Amino acid sequence: MTLRFTPQVTEGNLVRLKVFQEITDLAPSSVGDVNEVGPTLTKRLLRNTVLAENGKTVVLGGLIGTNSQISETKVPFLGDIPLLGWLFKTQNTSNKKTNLLIFITPRIIRDAGDLADITRRSHDAMQSFRIESMGQDSVEAERRLAPYLDIDPEGPPAAPGPMQQPAGEVPAAGEVGP
Repeated sequence: MTLRFTPQVTEGNLVRLKVFQEITDLAPSSVGDVNEVGPTLTKRLLRNTVLAENGKTVVLGGLIGTNSQISETKVPFLGDIPLLGWLFKTQNTSNKKTNLLIFITPRIIRDAGDLADITRRSHDAMQSFRIESMGQDSVEAERRLAPYLDIDPEGPPAAPGPMQQPAGEVPAAGEVGP
């Protein structure tokens, strides 16, 4: 799946989003041997432009796909006997329908405070999801790996701020140290 957005902020806290979405699937080969002619692909495309308010969710849908598969199970050799083979094999047909919905919530970031707030909320949501879906073990593992991964397991990343000079370095000529 490919998903691309091109955002543009307009007057009145509106965000214009150009959306491109492409889903490529393998399809059963209808012509010849797959090893000789290559795989058959199906593509579903969505190109759209939506206008959304800052912080309001927009739902995109419409990429509906259907997939039908026939599978055969048989007793070796006995299932291949002409006419009598049907007594030793079964065929199953499965139909699958998918409807992909995408929820987009654009947020306009005007300063470092907005970025820190969004980062904190996203981090909290991910932590909550991790705890609910994988249990406490993953949180403990993240705490142990934190020094190696350059992350703070106790909270979200700090808001961007002025760069500070590492201790022990001497300022260059004409610069003022901390």
